[in-house]
Amino acid sequence: MIKDQLTQIKTRLVEHSVKIQRHPYTPAAFFLGGFVFDIITLSRIDSGAQIFQISAYMLVLSFLVYWKVLFDHRLLNVPKKLERIWKHHDLMIQFAMGAMLSVYTLFFFKSASLVTSIVFMAFIAALLVMNEFIRLERHQLHLTLTLYFLCLACYWITLVPVFLGFIGFFAFVLALFSTGLSAYLFHKLVQKRVSKTETPPQMALNIRKKITYPSGAVILTLLIFYYFQLIPPVPLSIQYMGIFRDIKKQDGNYVLSYARPIWRFWQNGDQTFYARPGDVIVAYVQIFAPERFKDQLMIRWKIKTPRGWENQDAIPIQISGGRADGFRGYTTKSNFQSGDYRVQVETTDGREVGRISLEIIADDSQEPRELKQIVK
Repeated sequence: MIKDQLTQIKTRLVEHSVKIQRHPYTPAAFFLGGFVFDIITLSRIDSGAQIFQISAYMLVLSFLVYWKVLFDHRLLNVPKKLERIWKHHDLMIQFAMGAMLSVYTLFFFKSASLVTSIVFMAFIAALLVMNEFIRLERHQLHLTLTLYFLCLACYWITLVPVFLGFIGFFAFVLALFSTGLSAYLFHKLVQKRVSKTETPPQMALNIRKKITYPSGAVILTLLIFYYFQLIPPVPLSIQYMGIFRDIKKQDGNYVLSYARPIWRFWQNGDQTFYARPGDVIVAYVQIFAPERFKDQLMIRWKIKTPRGWENQDAIPIQISGGRADGFRGYTTKSNFQSGDYRVQVETTDGREVGRISLEIIADDSQEPRELKQIVK
């Protein structure tokens, strides 16, 4: 009697598991679950725990995708004890990819203004939509491998500058080289398994194409994005930018003065700058950089003209990482005219880290100004 009841319960659990697997929104739910889980557990990009976490995800994802390639070509015999778990391998891959890409999406989003990162984010989003909602039996593995190699590339693009202590073309090329090398080792691992079986030559060639084409496409696409300065400059990120009237250093902190009325609460300092003769504009910035990170950035002032945005000043600053609240720096401008301005923080290879806009309005008033202060 008890044995029959246990058998019935077991059967119901298996049926319920199959229903979950077949539900059209289940993969998306697992991907979203990985995304939310990582948002909650996300920490500094240079922390040992964060590096260990994404490295563990990458390792697990690599083995899952490796086994999926073999399984889809009937080169993997799943032990009976693992059959029930393996039925959910697609969901496990979705969860791992969701966790990986959530980390990189957040890091990339923080490392550039939305204007400069929107194309790269759209590229990732397009691949995710294709993977979740476009079910093409012949090409599903291609999409999975493309997303896997994208995760692999993002992994190296994120970590290489952290270990080198600087960003730029060399760091980016080294990251892509590491991606290509990792893809090559993945391919060799699969080929080693193929060589141990009586696999038809045509199938072996197809497997090779399914690995080399997506990996090559990802690397080429990222090179094109880099050329057009669409790759966010991870691991740097702007923590704060503001426009002020005066800056003083006191007890290791910066005291910043501004005259913004309280109702313009969305502005950082005096982004609507009422200028009188003798005024000086201070552009203040806090930039996160990993520990032991040393590099040079440019703070570029631009003015809007009938011909578009034109460069005015470009001031280099040397940054060093490790400070929890970010590296603090500022530039001043005393030679200006009325109009719309933009202050951009850029890397030496031209990638934008962040920006802030301001409007300068001539002020003929002689009334005394009430200045407020914040400490950074």
